[in-house]
Amino acid sequence: MHSFHPTVLPVHSEVFVDSGGYIMYHLRVQENNPTQAVPLLQGADDQLKFSFRHCNKDGGLLLYQEGSGNNYFAIGVYNNGIYMEMNLNNTLVEMSGGTGPSGVFANVSSSRYTEVTIMGLRQLEHANVTVDGRAVTLSTSAHGIKEPSFTTDMLGSLIIGGINSRVMMRTEKLNKDLIPCISFIDIGLEERTLDFNSADVKHWASPMCPSNSCFSGTSATLSSIDSYVNLDVDISPKNQTFIGFKFRTRMKDGVLFFFGGPGGWLSLYLQNGALVIRLNTEGRGRDAISATRGTPFNDGQWKEVRVVRQGDKAILLDGDGLVAALVTYGSGEMLKPLHVEALYVGWPNTTTIVDVTSALLGCMENFIFASFDAVTESQPRGLSLRDSNIGSRHVAFEGCTESESCDPICPSPDQVCSLGVCDCAPGHTEETRDPLICSDIDDCAGEPCTNGLCTDIPNDYICECTPEYKGRNCSVQSSCYKFPCNNGATCEENETSSPGIESRTCHCSQGYEGVDCSKDIDECSEKKCVANSTRACVNYPGGFSCLCTDGWTGQDCSEETTPCHKRPCGPGMCNVTTSGYNCTCPDGTIGQECDPTPYAGQPPLPIVIGVTVVLTVVLFALLYILLKMGKCKVMEICLKSKILGDRRYRYRVSTMSIATGSTVNNNYTKARLPHYKLDCFHQNSSKFSWIIILQALHLPNSVYAGILSFK
Repeated sequence: MHSFHPTVLPVHSEVFVDSGGYIMYHLRVQENNPTQAVPLLQGADDQLKFSFRHCNKDGGLLLYQEGSGNNYFAIGVYNNGIYMEMNLNNTLVEMSGGTGPSGVFANVSSSRYTEVTIMGLRQLEHANVTVDGRAVTLSTSAHGIKEPSFTTDMLGSLIIGGINSRVMMRTEKLNKDLIPCISFIDIGLEERTLDFNSADVKHWASPMCPSNSCFSGTSATLSSIDSYVNLDVDISPKNQTFIGFKFRTRMKDGVLFFFGGPGGWLSLYLQNGALVIRLNTEGRGRDAISATRGTPFNDGQWKEVRVVRQGDKAILLDGDGLVAALVTYGSGEMLKPLHVEALYVGWPNTTTIVDVTSALLGCMENFIFASFDAVTESQPRGLSLRDSNIGSRHVAFEGCTESESCDPICPSPDQVCSLGVCDCAPGHTEETRDPLICSDIDDCAGEPCTNGLCTDIPNDYICECTPEYKGRNCSVQSSCYKFPCNNGATCEENETSSPGIESRTCHCSQGYEGVDCSKDIDECSEKKCVANSTRACVNYPGGFSCLCTDGWTGQDCSEETTPCHKRPCGPGMCNVTTSGYNCTCPDGTIGQECDPTPYAGQPPLPIVIGVTVVLTVVLFALLYILLKMGKCKVMEICLKSKILGDRRYRYRVSTMSIATGSTVNNNYTKARLPHYKLDCFHQNSSKFSWIIILQALHLPNSVYAGILSFK
């Protein structure tokens, strides 16, 4: 790579430092005295003047000057105001305005530029500050601090715009990226302007401030080799073009953008991991092509690039602002418009102008574009890939999703997609690359469970420890095992590596206390049996009971008893009344206390009568059938019975013969079956089955029973 050539780009006094970016100046030395260092902020202790606006509403670092030892000086935005820190010989000095160290001396808005002038830093207690032309009071903790000097105390690198993670930056409160657009920084009473173009390192810094520099952009995932987004931009012929964005991928090849048509084109694509810039301003002849060398751009990390075209020349800038590639088409005219038809992110597969004919699989964000003839005509503006597209295919605008950027998708569950490339899933190892074959890693092979059983799971293992041990690898003695809790308590292990009583916590059951829950709590000593009791308390292991007075119950005699307390209604519901209680009894019970009735469970009377009538009809029908069939030898119907006073003939039964129709009165000495309490029976009958059945059904005495004598 080589340094940026100033004749290619217009010179600008401002700079935009994106998130994660910064510009850095190394300590200079005098030309006539190489041993004498000259800090860039020499004279800032007399006056320091700057103008900026910022994007990070949480504030952050604007300027950081390294010093000797632990010395440093920092300026930034904190609590919506300008804030300064200075460390002099391990003494921290905070400077702010308003009511105290936590106040600010002017509100700083991210929507407008703020101009700040700081004077008299040689005497911190008497320094004064002007913000947007208004003098403000400066509060400082610098009482008794010696006079600082940027010439002797601040000999080190100067960092502008953000945090440089490679440098030990010791700020207490300015530890975020401010994302500023800086118009100028003037140093000293002579107002010497700091040249941003002469910075030694530029990381994600642009020479121009986009009109919407605080635009956060839209992260998009290109998931197919024919993915593209057609962006709505100015495609009229212009002499200059600016395109910038961030991307990340692990693909070796793929088109990043194509800005062109039949009349000319400007394109950037990856080929074998190198970035290739391609320019043709006439749509004919041989393209101007240049590729980057050295570090590849497909390592899966976010990469920032800027493509700047001026006429027939175009340069590719990396995230540090260094020229990564440069092309010149034809004669290299500086005023040459580019006739294009569209700006595509990815590859629409509509032309074969470039060597790579597939979209770059991966993610892209923070797309910036400008097309202009003069610098003042148009500034780069941020484009939302989602909202500015007029056509897209196979692009997800919900953010960067690494696992959804492979085409084709990974064929095996032991593989995962990572920015366009299939890799072995975590917990698996690669056996062959092409084709990709992965095998599971046995995480239990190393026997990690010292005192337990190991179970291998994807990309991890689980140890089932013996009761004596705990921890991920069962290597720490269990305090709950060595120092158990008593009386049903729950033991909880604390996060300690050595066993002991203090290394576990016992959660005691009710009625117990102590570090191991072995001490019984004497509830009686707490005078819990006071109200509604005889004050007699009985303590027992794990609890207590009180001797209650009449009308009260419960462990502490706090529950009032009622007449219903002893459930006097049995299965019924007890109702308290002014005179006592009454019972609401369920069916089948009767009386004050819902006692079972003798007929509980018997069918209701209407059902009994209905069944009796039906059976009677069936009986007489059967008798008639038997008579007609000649099956009956004797058939009589009992008319009535009477108990006589005669001792010898105690029973008289009147019957009627069905055959003759005559009535016969018979006296008997005893009943054949007295235990059934039959109304009628026949002296010579040997079959009483019908009478027995009818009586068992509780037929009333008014119903006549027939007596059959079978052949």
